[in-house]
Amino acid sequence: MNDFDIKAFLTVVEKGNISAASEALSMTQSALSQRIRLFEEELGYPVFIRQRGQRHVALTPEGEKLTFYARQIQQLMDVAFNLGKEKKRETMVVSVIESVMHYSVPNMFQTFMSRYPDIRLMLTNYYSHEAYHLVENGKLDLAIVGRLRIKPNSRIYVTPLYSDSWVFVCGRDAAYPDKIDPRFPDPDEQILMFTNEKSDWINYWLPDPKRAKFVGDTTAFYNDTMFSGQSWAIIPNSIAIALRDKGFCDIRPLTAAPPDRVIYAVTNGSPETDHINKLLTCIRDELAENPNIRLLL
Repeated sequence: MNDFDIKAFLTVVEKGNISAASEALSMTQSALSQRIRLFEEELGYPVFIRQRGQRHVALTPEGEKLTFYARQIQQLMDVAFNLGKEKKRETMVVSVIESVMHYSVPNMFQTFMSRYPDIRLMLTNYYSHEAYHLVENGKLDLAIVGRLRIKPNSRIYVTPLYSDSWVFVCGRDAAYPDKIDPRFPDPDEQILMFTNEKSDWINYWLPDPKRAKFVGDTTAFYNDTMFSGQSWAIIPNSIAIALRDKGFCDIRPLTAAPPDRVIYAVTNGSPETDHINKLLTCIRDELAENPNIRLLL
């Protein structure tokens, strides 16, 4: 007995007669009938009731019981034959800074998982200095960061993704001029964000950042009440436009803005590695549709 015997038996049961079953199995009726007789001899009992002029097969009581077990055997055989064909679902561990995830590439992971369902993604959120360390130690496959940190003899690769200018934002009813000199806004009204990405500029133009009314490390706090009264902040232009479009704030250019914010991809090894390159392609595709940033990838 072999797997084809099981298949032949079940095909006759499902098709209801030898003629249809033989056609489905691409063999002659006589060859299939002979195969079923040998199958019954090996089992030691008949599985079909045979009568003259019978157009449809009928199962013996043993044949009815065998049908249940034959289907289980066929399923197990299918599993056995397909074991070597299964692919392991590989995992990528990726860290993305919160502001980029929410405002620059919010659809990136949905796009990637749709294109490459065989790759499992684990998304985390580390500060840039932590992410560099974890990438170098092999704990992260890819990190999207907001600062450039390259140590001598480091094994990591850093690829610029995009740049974004900085702008002044305030409440829609705030009394600020059309163009802002960074020395003049009241430091007591400042909402201080992204300090690590523009620290040198802050130290030069805002010598006492401790006077800020609010200091945060996540854009989740931004809403219509954050920019009430004379509150102000200096944030990336793409984020400012998104907030303005929601009615949360107005935007003013700066007379002396910080150097453009650059977002980087950090990998341990060549970024051309297959899975990493696939994810970077999804990132590039989404960034290319954003008119408020300058694509560098």
